[in-house]
Formats: sequence, structure tokens, C-alpha cells
Amino acid sequence: MERKLRYLEREIKKDQIPMLDTGENPDAPQPREMIDLEATFEKLENELREVNRNEETLKKNFSELTELKHILRKTQTFFEEIYFGQ
Repeated sequence: MERKLRYLEREIKKDQIPMLDTGENPDAPQPREMIDLEATFEKLENELREVNRNEETLKKNFSELTELKHILRKTQTFFEEIYFGQ
């Protein structure tokens, strides 16, 4: 569970999301609460990893589409020069 918490904390800091630090140490949760917390943290970790993968895929797609847009514009200019240049 500590690894999951460190990962979540690292991602929060990376995105510069403010965290509330009360300076207090809360009481240790009951065993049942620990199981629930661990399941919640695991779910959050998995969802965050998926979001990060999707973000990378979107960035890659955007880059590829931007490149294709520029190619199409250059191609359009080329054919317009040929067609109207006659």
C-alpha cells in the first residue's frame, strides 16, 4: 500500500495539485478500513495509470495529425500552383 501512496503522491506533485497538510497524525485505521483503503488506492492507481497512457496516446495522435495537416496544406498549395499556374 505504501508504494501505491507514493505513486499517487508523486503524480499529485507532478501536476502541482495542492495537498492539505494538517500536521496531525490521524489514528491508525481499523483492519477492515485498511482493506477498504488499499482497494481504493489500488483502483485509483490503476485509473491514474490508464489516464497517463491515454494522455500519451492523445499527444502522439495530435502530433501525427498536425504533421498530416501540414502535409495536406503543402500538397494543396502545390496542386493549386500547378492548376492555376497554367
